[in-house]
Amino acid sequence: QRERIAGLRRELARTRDAARILELQRALEAAKRETELRLLRIQADHARQAGRLALAEQLEGAIAQMTAVPEAREPAARPAPSPDRLHD
Repeated sequence: QRERIAGLRRELARTRDAARILELQRALEAAKRETELRLLRIQADHARQAGRLALAEQLEGAIAQMTAVPEAREPAARPAPSPDRLHD
């Protein structure tokens, strides 16, 4: 992961294209997030093996929060435009 992140940072430093910059920033964010998730999983496994079940459950809760799919929200209701405003 370190090599991947370093490579993305090098490419980001050389890139001038705005769309590619955004793509690289998102890739960096995803790589960092995956690294954090891996570390949490390792810590949870070690805590469980050591009998520290409360800590393991805490770590697994953090993993669940990080990997949960955001709830879909209903779009905000907006009033229809008045007929007077349609021709402005």
